[in-house]
Amino acid sequence: ENTQASGVLAGYNGGAGAVFVFNKSATNNPDYYIPNPWGVEQKIRPNSINIGSASNIVPDMFGYRLDVDGDLLAVSAPGHDYETLFNKNINSGEFVRKDFNEQFDITKTSIVDLGSDQNRNNINVSGIVTQNHGAVYTFENKFDNWATKTQTWTELQKLLSQGYNDREDQDFFGYDVSINRSRRKDGDYTLSISSPYHEYGLSTSDTRLDDAGSIFV
Repeated sequence: ENTQASGVLAGYNGGAGAVFVFNKSATNNPDYYIPNPWGVEQKIRPNSINIGSASNIVPDMFGYRLDVDGDLLAVSAPGHDYETLFNKNINSGEFVRKDFNEQFDITKTSIVDLGSDQNRNNINVSGIVTQNHGAVYTFENKFDNWATKTQTWTELQKLLSQGYNDREDQDFFGYDVSINRSRRKDGDYTLSISSPYHEYGLSTSDTRLDDAGSIFV
C-alpha cells in the first residue's frame, strides 16, 4: 500500500502536473547575434492537486490546457477529484448600504479547498471523491515587490462546474479552456471551460444524454 502523501509520487499516466513560466534572461549576452536564452521564471503547482489513485486511473493532469490574456492565467486539471467548501453565513441586513468601511463588521466568506489532504483530515465528513470531475485554477500576475517592480503568478481561485447535477464522475471539466478580455472601459475577463462528458442539462426538465458534454462560461 502506498502511504506517501498525495501529490508526491508519480501515479498512473505520470504525476499531478505542473506549469513552467519561461522568460528571457535579463543577463547581457556577450554575443550580439545570439538572443538572450529562455530561463524558468516560475514553476506553478497548487498544493491541492493530487496524483490520483488506482481506482480513478489518471492524476489531476494540472496543466493539460491553459490560456492567458493580460495578467490572468487559467490552467486546467481535468482529472481533479475534489470540491471546494464555501461558508456563506451572511447576517440579515448586513448589506443595507452601498459604502463600506471598517466600522462595519462584514462577514467574510471562508473558502476551504478539499483537494488538500490536510483540509480533508481537519474537516469531518469531507473529501468525497468525484472521480475525474475536473477543475480549473486561475492565477493573476501580481506585483510581489513594489521596490523592484517584480511580478509573480499568484493563485486566485479553483473553479468547478456549477448547476444541476454538477458533481459527476468522469466529466473531465477543464478539458479545454479559453480566456478573453474585451478591450473597453467596462470590459472584464470571460472564461469558457469545456466539460466534454457532462450528461445533464440545466434542470430536471432536460433529458439526460450520455457523454453529451457542456460548456461553462
